Amino acid sequence: MNIGEKIRKARVDAGLTQEQVAETLNVSRQTISNWENEKTYPDISSVVLLSDVYGVSLDSLLKGEEPGYIEYLEESTNTVKSRRRLSEIITVSAYMLIWAISVLSFWIADEVDALGYSVLVLWLIIPVITVLTSVIIGARDYFGKGKWLLTLGFGIMYMLAHYSTFSMANMVSFSKVNIPEFSMMAVCIFLSSAGMGVGEMIRLIARCIGKRAGEKAKKAVKACVCMLLVAVVVIGIYACYENNGCDSAIVYNWNLQEFKEADLKEVYHRDSGESFHGDGIRYHVFEYDDNEYTDGMFDWKPAEDGAYANTAEGWLDEIGVSQGQRPEYDRCTFWRERKDGNKIIVFRSEAEKRLYVAESFM
Repeated sequence: MNIGEKIRKARVDAGLTQEQVAETLNVSRQTISNWENEKTYPDISSVVLLSDVYGVSLDSLLKGEEPGYIEYLEESTNTVKSRRRLSEIITVSAYMLIWAISVLSFWIADEVDALGYSVLVLWLIIPVITVLTSVIIGARDYFGKGKWLLTLGFGIMYMLAHYSTFSMANMVSFSKVNIPEFSMMAVCIFLSSAGMGVGEMIRLIARCIGKRAGEKAKKAVKACVCMLLVAVVVIGIYACYENNGCDSAIVYNWNLQEFKEADLKEVYHRDSGESFHGDGIRYHVFEYDDNEYTDGMFDWKPAEDGAYANTAEGWLDEIGVSQGQRPEYDRCTFWRERKDGNKIIVFRSEAEKRLYVAESFM
């Protein structure tokens, strides 16, 4: 008995029509007819599905089959493997391309809004493509059990996205070497694991319930994917909200981690206005609660020679800061200049518990 006769007999014994089988396998009735009449051959994945639908063993369908069909299965199996490998490469390459474009845009752009780039790329684009890529890998079972090692790879790439942009720019500006923030890996390791878990759910439901019911299940799981992506966006918006203060921008621009750890509240802000596109003057006034912490923030020095005062006064005059929002220039100061000529001056008032921060960008 050849493969066509075996398939027809198994269908008849199962009490199914060609239309019912075609609907279950999501193919046309003519395709089932062609298989049974041996006008065409089913590939190995279709034979597996047929054995499940008919409730017969795969061995009973293939055992004793003629050499011509066995050769066809071998060729189709090799073709499927090649296409699968190509799909794996395309999926990973698409992720890497988006990652590379995101990183290169940081260096190619004439002016980069540090905070905007951080939210858009580090909290939205890379997390979203990590989730989508992971769902695809899980749903199609790419890379077998080794796919779970990719979660570590996604974590490393997320860490490197920050290290090759903000951290690298800081190293160039201050001629120093920064250690990568390995803790950042946890973000995309978690997102990738969740995405692959959802993908696995899609694949297993489709396999266990059957293709017809599986299509409905897939729609439900796709809704879960959408919810997961919404969660990523919400996290990004939350990160934007949490990091929307100018103190975060100061951390990025000057690598002053002291501002990141301090509990500061911005009470005044002014810059060069519409002309400010990463160059010009920017000024902030922050309030704080703990003088003890600010004591150790910097190596504070009295502004005795007036140099800092004259420089800062000129900047504040330029952007029209009112006298009530200006510091007393004889208070303790911190000053830093980068190789590109950008400068920052910080004045502190212990009595008012305020920090006055003036920045000049070339």
